[in-house]
Amino acid sequence: MKSSKLPFVMCALFSTAFVLSGCFQENETPVTPTPDKTGQEENTSENTETVENTTPVAEPGDTIENAVSNGDESLCEEFTMEDQVAHCKNLVRYSKAVSGADAQLCKTITDEALMKTCENSIVSSIAAQENDLEKCDAITDEAEKASCKNNVTYVSASMDRDIEKCSAITDEDIRKNCENNIYHAIATEKSDETSCAKISDEKLKEACNNDVLLTKAINSKDEGFCDKITDETYKTNCKDNLIFVIAAENKDRTACEKISREEFRANCVNNVIIIEAIDAYDKRICDQITDETQREACRRNVPEAPLASPDPVTPSEAIAPSEAPLEVEVSVPSEEGTIEPVPVTDEVPAEPAVEEPAPVTEPAATPEG
Repeated sequence: MKSSKLPFVMCALFSTAFVLSGCFQENETPVTPTPDKTGQEENTSENTETVENTTPVAEPGDTIENAVSNGDESLCEEFTMEDQVAHCKNLVRYSKAVSGADAQLCKTITDEALMKTCENSIVSSIAAQENDLEKCDAITDEAEKASCKNNVTYVSASMDRDIEKCSAITDEDIRKNCENNIYHAIATEKSDETSCAKISDEKLKEACNNDVLLTKAINSKDEGFCDKITDETYKTNCKDNLIFVIAAENKDRTACEKISREEFRANCVNNVIIIEAIDAYDKRICDQITDETQREACRRNVPEAPLASPDPVTPSEAIAPSEAPLEVEVSVPSEEGTIEPVPVTDEVPAEPAVEEPAPVTEPAATPEG
């Protein structure tokens, strides 16, 4: 079925946050300024001034961001001051510990306050996953304990689509976000703008309305809903996502060429190739993908071809007798007491002949004395 292949679509299609975040926007390469060389040909021999190096230098924030995103403490060695190196490494450990729920890694953080925050974050994360408010009681800091309980309540309310649960959240901003998130979710799930009207934040309300139109466009395969979106960027995203879905359902690579963004267009083609490979049980089709990461993902998702079913066996074939009758020797005692073998076959024996009884005649009369 076509729908069974859609889980392999490599871009989320219905999330406002995902679409508006530009997950498929092209990477921008920093441009190195070029010094003005006007008039330099005439004065080359006389010019003794040093030309300033215009190559961009990585800012401390960039170094930390790269180290954290890659989980690589060695990148922190780019700093020259020991306290900067230590701070960078602590943030890398914090990120890895929280994402992996590794409390032992938290203990390697040299900053005591950050180490405690790391441990509390893991407790809060586990409590939210297990929907268990009591786990938050293990946190000694009262502010962080309250934050943990608010987080658990937020997640639980959102999962259950229960607005009433949001009222238990003590932080007003988090409580409002909880309510708005639920209204947004209900609106997109039911393709109903009336829930969007209940959102208190105007920007979130507009985003909710746009998401409902996107959902309607995807479900109906009707670009007209995209045209109703007032934000031009979101309108373009809506049309691109619609093409993405139609191309996947029809396994049509050429349809992807209508997508406006280059990287999103390439992902559309790769997604169709993945679906083709899965349908054909053929990993070799994945080799047409130029991106190595997506190519390997394609190979992992292609299942092994199912084994061919054997030809059915008819009942008559299953119990067909052998050509030669089966012979078995069974030993039985003879009249003399010796044991003699008697052949037994699978042939049906003939019925024994029944001897006709001799006619009974009246006894002859005995002559009288």
